[in-house]
Amino acid sequence: MEVVPEGVRSCLHTGIGNNIDFLIARATEIIESQQRFMKSYDLKMYEEVKEALDWYSKHCLESDLEKDLQEFERLHQKIKEEES
Repeated sequence: MEVVPEGVRSCLHTGIGNNIDFLIARATEIIESQQRFMKSYDLKMYEEVKEALDWYSKHCLESDLEKDLQEFERLHQKIKEEES
C-alpha cells in the first residue's frame, strides 16, 4: 500500500471533520427550526463525506470521524422520522 504523507492525512482528517461538523450543525438547526427536511446539497455533502471517510479509513488511519458521522446519521434519521 502506498504511504500517504502526514500533511495529506492531516488535511484530509481536518477537512472531513469540518464537513461532518457542518452537517451536524445543519441537522441540529433543521430539528430546532422544525423545518423537517434536509436540502439536496446537504445530502450530497453527506454522500461525499461518506466516500471520503471510506477512502481515509482504508488508506490512512482509523479515526474518531466515523463516530462523528454516526452522530449526523442519528440526527438525519430523526429528521426523516419527523417528515412522516
